Parts: sequence; C-alpha cells; structure tokens
Amino acid sequence: MATDVISRLEQAQWQILLMAWACALLLSYTQFDPLASYPGPKVAQFTRVWYAIHLFRGTLLDKPLKAYKKDGYVVRIAPDELSYICPEAWDDIYGSKVIPEMTRDPRFMQDVGGQGQSLLHVTHGRHRAMRKKLAHGFSAKSLRDTESLRASYVDSLIQRVTENAQNGEAVDLIK
Repeated sequence: MATDVISRLEQAQWQILLMAWACALLLSYTQFDPLASYPGPKVAQFTRVWYAIHLFRGTLLDKPLKAYKKDGYVVRIAPDELSYICPEAWDDIYGSKVIPEMTRDPRFMQDVGGQGQSLLHVTHGRHRAMRKKLAHGFSAKSLRDTESLRASYVDSLIQRVTENAQNGEAVDLIK
C-alpha cells in the first residue's frame, strides 16, 4: 500500500515536472524569444509541428503565402525560423555584402564528408576568394550564353526518365 502511494507520487512528480518544462518552453518561445514579435501561426512559435506537417503535405509554400497576405512580409514558420517574401530581404540574406552578425545556420550547411573545401563550409575570406573565381560562370551573360546547353541536358534528362517510366524501370537520379 505504501509503495503504491509512493510510486503514484513519483509518477505525479514527473508529470508535474514535464508540464512545468513545457510551460517554461512555451513562455520562453512566445514572450522572451527574439523572434516572439514576428507574426505567424501560433503553434509555429513553440514547435516545428506546423512546419513538418506542411513540409510532408507539400503545402509549405502555400501556407506562408496566406500568412504573408494576412501578416505582412515576414512570417515566423518555426520557433527559430522566419520566412521573408520581400525582395529587399533577398539582398540582405543572400547578397554579396558580408554582414558579420548573419552567420550560416549549421543545420543547413552540414558537411557531406567530401574531399576538399565546399563553398558553403569555408571562412568568409576563403569564401570570397572562391566566389570570385566562380562569379563569371554565373553572370547574366554567361547564363544566357549557356542556356541552350543547359536546356539540352534538361531535355535529355526528361527523355530518359520518360523512357524508363514507360518501361517500368526505376531511375536513380543521384548517380
């Protein structure tokens, strides 16, 4: 009898501790987090469930569009993630100016274990030097000049995938 009461008290303590932790997390994400003032779905303020559901449904692009219409140019789509729709944000986030406080998020920039240095995983100084060597290949003129070559490769890919699909064969797009 006494051990049964003690085990129930221990179980209740864990439940209370879990609820207190969840409330503290909820409070910190919705009130004290630097992103707390940004609008977006309420559930996206404290969990990635909203993000995951729309990612797996394939509606991750549609849902923020509705939120942009309702809330403006910046929408919080996860506890630690904002989504922007304004063109000025593109230049600030992806532009060539080095902004020291804008570091790369390591979740999106993981090293895949290949040899050599990736443009995504180097210091700012090394990145600048590598980018300078590659920049001419991505200029508007260079992209216009190679458009027909790229289009022929895309057409070839579509043709091969279609042929394999008609024959019921699988296509390994990673090779």
